[in-house]
Formats: sequence, structure tokens, C-alpha cells
Amino acid sequence: ATWFDGAALSLPSWLGNTILWFEDSYGSAIGLPRGIATLALLATLLLVLINVATSMLDRDASVAGSTRRKRGTAIVIAGHSGSGKTAMFFKLMRGTDPHTVTSMKEGELTDVLHSERETTPPPKPVHVIDFPGHRRLRGGMSAAMGKAAGVVFVVDAKTPEVRATAEFVYDLFTNHNFNATAPPVLFACNKSDLPGAMPPQRIRGLLEKELDRIKDTRSALDDQDDAPELKLGTAGQPFSFEHDAPVEISFSACSVSKGSLADVEAFIREQVRP
Repeated sequence: ATWFDGAALSLPSWLGNTILWFEDSYGSAIGLPRGIATLALLATLLLVLINVATSMLDRDASVAGSTRRKRGTAIVIAGHSGSGKTAMFFKLMRGTDPHTVTSMKEGELTDVLHSERETTPPPKPVHVIDFPGHRRLRGGMSAAMGKAAGVVFVVDAKTPEVRATAEFVYDLFTNHNFNATAPPVLFACNKSDLPGAMPPQRIRGLLEKELDRIKDTRSALDDQDDAPELKLGTAGQPFSFEHDAPVEISFSACSVSKGSLADVEAFIREQVRP
């Protein structure tokens, strides 16, 4: 017996006997030295496994590439009607406090932020979109999210309208274009200067509880309708922004009327570099 036979017999009996049978049946038949046929077989199997693994990785990369797109260049200001988002839009871009009513269509401006007007050299202009807050006017959400580098979601810290706000957030988080570009979201808690205004962490907790209720209700409806909608969160688990938000999120207190928008401006400039 050769060293190869001894090595084969030291393996578990089923494996060693199989290797010796393979050598006797094929290696000897084509005149290969003892053990070479087995080594050739192992090398072939290894190459096959490498090719299969490479093909799977390429397929996964292709799928990821087809669902994730490059972010846009605009900042989208969104929020439920009455939150102060249009007032924030004009304060950021023009430094004014106009009397505003419910937005019936998108407002758009491309300019440097008003607070940067005296900066030298002038920074890069920002394209800012004021997206309508009323539910019936949200048909353009997909188009707006396709342009977004970041989203400022305005919440009224004094009267947060938790149910309506959470429904808007749910629609946003399950929007296909939003998930494809994955822009970060800053929840700007406006009117934080008013007596009785809720702190950002309190608003965050209320929205999480309401989003948990909405996701369970919407999930049940989607299952009945077989609708190909994106799901939010995990079935049977409480919703949390930390684990279930599809993008990076943050919360901050601000006040449009007082001009306290430093965190909002910093967020904008993180997404659109000067």
C-alpha cells in the first residue's frame, strides 16, 4: 500500500473507501499516479464552488444596484398642514415671515440660505422644495423624493397632530423612490419656544407608538389586498426609529418665528456641501 492508501484509510471508513474506489476505478484506468485523480477532483470541485459563490455575489450586487439610486440634490421640506413648513421655507430662503396658508402645490427656490448672504466667498446655492402637507396633495411625493438629498420633516411641537403626522411619515417611509434614494431625515420640531411645547424626545416617542399602530393596521390591509407595498417595521415587534426607519433620522427643536434654525441649516449643509 502507498502513503496515499494509508492516508485514505485513516479517514472515516465511508470517506476513505470512497476515495480508494475512485482511485481504483478512474485514476488507475487512465494511468495517473496514486492520489493525483483525487487531487484533480478536489481542485475541480473547489473551482465550481468559487464560481457559484462569485455568481451569487454578482447577482446580489446587481439587485442592490437596481433598487438603490443616487440621491438627488434638493432639500425637501415636508410636514403635516399647519406645522410651519412653508414659513420655514421662506425663513430659510428669504429671511421673511409671510402669512401662509395651506400649500396647494410645491414651492421651489434655488439660492444660498438667507443666513449665508454675507458669506465670502458665497457658498453653493441650495435647491429647496416646499412639499404640500395636505394628504390629498401628496400625489407628487415620489417625484419629490427622487430629487431629495435630504428631507426636513417639520412637526408642530405645540400641537403635533400625532395621528396625521405619523400617517404622513408612514407614507414617506414606505415610498419606493424614498427607499431607493434613502435621503436622511431631520424631524424639525417647530414652535419649541412656545409654553407647553413638547421636547423632541417626547414627540419621537409619540410618533413611534402611533406608527406601531398604523403599521399593524396597514399590514393587515395589505395582506388582504395582496398589495405589493413596502412594509414598515417587523410584524409582532414595536416600531422604533432606531431599528425600523429605512434611513438615517434625527430630531431637533427649532422655532421659525424666533429664527432658531441653526440645526436645520447645519443639516441642509451636511447634505448640500457649500
